[in-house]
Amino acid sequence: MGRLKSLFQVYQRKPDGPYWVRFSIKGQGQIRAKLETTDPIEAQHKATLIWSGAATDAKNGVSVRKHPVAKVVGDWCQQLDAEVARGSCKPAKAEQYKGVARRYIAEFWDQKPIDAIDEPAITRFWEWRYDYWLKGPGAKIEFIHYERGGVRIRRPITKRQREMPAASTIATESVVLRTFLTYAKRNGLIKEVPDIGIKTGGQANARSLFSSDEIGRLFDLSLERLSAPDLHSATRRDRLVLHCLMCILAYSGMRLVEAKNLNWGDVLGYQATRTKKIRERDIDLRVYGKRKDRTFAPKHAVIPWFDQLWDLFKRDMRRDPQPTDPVFCDRLGVRLGSNKKGFDALLVQAGLKKDYRGKTEHRIRSGISS
Repeated sequence: MGRLKSLFQVYQRKPDGPYWVRFSIKGQGQIRAKLETTDPIEAQHKATLIWSGAATDAKNGVSVRKHPVAKVVGDWCQQLDAEVARGSCKPAKAEQYKGVARRYIAEFWDQKPIDAIDEPAITRFWEWRYDYWLKGPGAKIEFIHYERGGVRIRRPITKRQREMPAASTIATESVVLRTFLTYAKRNGLIKEVPDIGIKTGGQANARSLFSSDEIGRLFDLSLERLSAPDLHSATRRDRLVLHCLMCILAYSGMRLVEAKNLNWGDVLGYQATRTKKIRERDIDLRVYGKRKDRTFAPKHAVIPWFDQLWDLFKRDMRRDPQPTDPVFCDRLGVRLGSNKKGFDALLVQAGLKKDYRGKTEHRIRSGISS
């Protein structure tokens, strides 16, 4: 057949070998593609389709060259590092996204071109991901290796990792996948972001909330425990902090992780209005969760419990709290970690450790909601 003098050229590298096509795209150089056929007529037809598709992509700003997924993941990770350096992305978020991208996205697609990530491929990806630590590649992994402060560290795989991933885990990883594909689209590597196949609007197994009656039982019992005779001062203090925490969560709608992160400087307007009556004291809460921050106005009913915590801090530390001091802290002013032990004891005594479904762990972790 020879070489055709046209917008593209169809040729054979070997006389009896398959045909290839090559052509040039402005700004992208020369493109070559194997046509997987030794028939000259079929080769001409395939070459026409490839060239016309490439010309259309180039016109629409989409890269014609094939970009391996693993290479794009590497480029995206560098982009995340640059965003961290600029202050536009939190380091913890960047590390989480890079970990998911390298562990799952790059490993599954590897050297396949980025435009191979379509909806059928994503469906296969999620099936592979669900089995990753059970009977997939992760089943043979005994240690996770990572670097911290320039030091190479390894930790063993936990029992929990060997279980089916939680819905919240898959929801987070679906966000990472969508963000990665959005990056690819913005850089002209794919035409559109395909449907990732995971709905993140909620979970079927939602954590249970306490009813109004149950909250009342908890509060009444908590106050009884505070007034118990011969109670050690350290225990009384711990129970008071727990009671304040429950009341503030109940009357503000604040999440438990947000409460743990709360500093006195985030209780906006509190110190300036301490001498006023409760109804005249308007405060806002500026809170930080796992990935987001928000500011909102709680109910006035939270204010007396902030007063209790302020007075408790002042008594323990012999000074007023500073803006950077944690609201929930121990007698040394150190931010509280988990309050699971004290809360669990209260739930057991109130007969509320299990919810109506017989669930325990979710109930303990859910905190109190108004």
